[in-house]
Amino acid sequence: MVLAAKMLVASMFAWLMIKTKPSMNAVASLFFVAAFYIAVVHRNFYWLSVMTSLKG
Repeated sequence: MVLAAKMLVASMFAWLMIKTKPSMNAVASLFFVAAFYIAVVHRNFYWLSVMTSLKG
């Protein structure tokens, strides 16, 4: 659960990087994929929907 929280924080940081530095898209996308994977594995659909709305 702690790992999932860390990945969510990392993915939010990655989202900020996308908004401020488009060149970081590739790295940020990896964070998003990892966050989505953990969210699905833990069946934490609330966070999955939050991340989807942020990315969209």
